[in-house]
Amino acid sequence: MPRLQPITLLWFAIAATVLLSDQYSKLWIMERYAYGEGEFITSFFNLVRAHNYGAAFSFLSDAGGWQRWAFSLLAAVISVVIALWIARLPVQRKLEGLALALILGGALGNLYDRLTLGYVVDFLDFHWSASHFPAFNIADSGISVGAVLLILDGFINKIDGYLKENQITNYDIPIELFINKIKKSGGSAHILGLASDGGVHSSIDHLLATMTIMSKHDIPILIHVLTDGRDVAPKSAEKYINKLLI
Repeated sequence: MPRLQPITLLWFAIAATVLLSDQYSKLWIMERYAYGEGEFITSFFNLVRAHNYGAAFSFLSDAGGWQRWAFSLLAAVISVVIALWIARLPVQRKLEGLALALILGGALGNLYDRLTLGYVVDFLDFHWSASHFPAFNIADSGISVGAVLLILDGFINKIDGYLKENQITNYDIPIELFINKIKKSGGSAHILGLASDGGVHSSIDHLLATMTIMSKHDIPILIHVLTDGRDVAPKSAEKYINKLLI
């Protein structure tokens, strides 16, 4: 079996942190409150011990008991798939790795509840006046945040793939107008971009792809570089600038 990369181990460590945080918080709630009991915290947030025998938002909670094993099996399969996904994930896919780690930790947290208790312990109760959002827990939070990050990563990867593959045979109208305007004026294209492959806010690939588009139309280019000493090595700017000059 190939040796796991340090960042892969980090994703599993984050998943374990979510799992442990979820279980310790539930244990604290069960020791402090009986079922149905709670405590007023703020005007919009309470702690309350609730038992969910179904899925999210109590879906199928009164189905008769079979749902415990059905949801447990589903969660187990999903957890195995996500764990294998993380193990095979390229190291540069940081946002995707974080998203999967949060989902994995949350899935395991609720799976443990179903297998040992027969229900999931919820205790975070947000409300506005008399309207209450369904109670949830830290595992649910990990799954929800991870799902949002996974969707966001999908959009980012779609843009990256679009640019990296230079699949821009028919340019968007704003780009066409920009190119035509530059050609008519005889000017140059001033391009501002991030020279980094940290992949958090943007990528040097976006800058390179834009330069490629301009070069195909024989438009002179002036690059205004933003360097990055946070998501990549502090003194790595020269390497990325040289990449732009090739």
